[in-house]
Amino acid sequence: MVLEQKPQAAVKSSLWYLEESELYRTTKPYHLTFIPDTGLPQTNINAVEAKDISIVDLRTWREPITFDTNGFTLLTLDDNFGNPDYESKAFLEQHYFPSLESSLGKVFPGCKARVLQHRIRKRHEKFPISTGQDYDFGQPARVVHVGLDYTAASAKRNIRSHLGDETPFTLQGRYLYVTVWRPLKGPNQDWPLAVCDAASVDPENDLEAADYVSKDEVTENYLAYFRPHHRWFYVSNQSSNEAIVFRQHDSKQVLPSGIPHAAFYDPSASDKTPRESIEVSLVVYWASKE
Repeated sequence: MVLEQKPQAAVKSSLWYLEESELYRTTKPYHLTFIPDTGLPQTNINAVEAKDISIVDLRTWREPITFDTNGFTLLTLDDNFGNPDYESKAFLEQHYFPSLESSLGKVFPGCKARVLQHRIRKRHEKFPISTGQDYDFGQPARVVHVGLDYTAASAKRNIRSHLGDETPFTLQGRYLYVTVWRPLKGPNQDWPLAVCDAASVDPENDLEAADYVSKDEVTENYLAYFRPHHRWFYVSNQSSNEAIVFRQHDSKQVLPSGIPHAAFYDPSASDKTPRESIEVSLVVYWASKE
């Protein structure tokens, strides 16, 4: 990853971490997406706490950043779709997803990639103040987390669910879950994405597995505890063809390998145009040499 070198700069902001509690020593954190009839609390996640953080601009960072070491990288996309309609299923399946699967070969030479799912986020003008109503699109995620359904326990199940007949071949060797995040309009200054350097995370002590429960399924994610040694990065004025590729799960690693991430408010931003973004989750794997 090569970026224009500028004097090192960082933004002072805050990120929301899971508050440490004795409860989680014996009880797994959970959140229900519905109100249960049994009187069970909708969540036992009692609190998150805002922590002041220094978030370094990747454009000013002078040390090497690699996916294997740091858990993320920046990918310049060559797609040129004219007037893309990212809300169109046909456009995504016929154009954007194939282009993305092909582009990941720049980061992971010789790989195959398959899209698992995607999400579009469009910040409501009143965010982060809740309107009390359902939003048409996802909102920026302020709580530091590792994405849904990418813990080791759910990884293979997720592959089988999405890839079907390709599953046995995929599971023969190493595979990765990655997310590719890009703004739909740029340069973006509004609630940019912050990613945590994997080299600064102790998975055993910094992450807590949690259940995310709907009426149809139970998925897992990891929430993160604040640690002063966590090192955070973002991309200033991120353009629509600059994508942050970050790790959610690596089959070759025993401990949780996804990197914490979250959106943050940039107090230095001059452009307050509400952020619009798309994130695509993919499984990346390599053909057997046999």
